[in-house]
Amino acid sequence: MREPAFSLAPDPRFLHLSGQHQDALNALTLAVTSLRPLAVLVGPNGCGKTSLARKILRELPPEDYRAVTCTAHGPLVCPHLFAASGWDRGPDETASEPAGTSRPIVAVVDEAQAAPRSALAAWLAEASTHPRLTVILVGQPGLWEPPPGHFDAIVCAVGPLSRPDTDAMIRHRLRTAWYSGPEPFTDEALSELHHHSAGVPRLACELAANALAQACAQGSREVDAPIVAAVAAELLAPSA
Repeated sequence: MREPAFSLAPDPRFLHLSGQHQDALNALTLAVTSLRPLAVLVGPNGCGKTSLARKILRELPPEDYRAVTCTAHGPLVCPHLFAASGWDRGPDETASEPAGTSRPIVAVVDEAQAAPRSALAAWLAEASTHPRLTVILVGQPGLWEPPPGHFDAIVCAVGPLSRPDTDAMIRHRLRTAWYSGPEPFTDEALSELHHHSAGVPRLACELAANALAQACAQGSREVDAPIVAAVAAELLAPSA
C-alpha cells in the first residue's frame, strides 16, 4: 500500500458511498445547486458525515462557488462569518466581486449540535436573508428542530453500514490506498469486523487497521476471524 488504508482522518477519497451515503450526497448536492438556504446532515459518530461534507466542498468548482467551513467547538467565529458584510469580502479575496456576479456561498458547520441555540438562530437568519447562501449543518441526530413558520430544510441522514456495505468499504479503502495482492481479510474476518463494529465505519476501520498490524506481527499475510476477535476484545474492552 502507498498510504494507510484505514486512517481515521476524514478523507473524502476513502469514503465508500453506500446507498444511504449516495442518497445524502444527492440531497446535499441538490441543496447547493438549487441555492436552498439550509441543508442538514445528521448521523451517529463515525458514520462518515464529515467526509461526506468535505466531498461536497471538494467537488464544487471554485470558479462557481465559495466554500466556508468551521467546527462548532470552542470560541465560535461562525456568527461573524455569516455577518452580511462578511459575504462581500472574504479572507481569500482582496476586493468585493462585481454586483450580480458574486459566487454562491456554501457554508458547512460541522459538529453543529455543539453550537449554542443563539448561534444556530443567527445562522438560520442569515440563510433566510441571503439568497446566494446555503448553510449545511452537520451533526448528531436530533440536531434539527424546525422553528414554527420557518422555511423547509433539506434533511438527510447516514448511519451504520450493512454487512455487504462494510465489506465494500474495506475493499474500497484498500483499492484507494493502492493495495495490490490477494484479499487480506477472509470472509469470516469481514463478518467479525461487521459484528464487532456494528457497521460503524470509523470503528470498522480501527479494527481493520489493528487486525492488519497484528497479522503482520504474526508473520501472516492473511487476517482471519480469530485475529479480528482478539483485536476487538482488546480494543473494545471496558475501561478500568
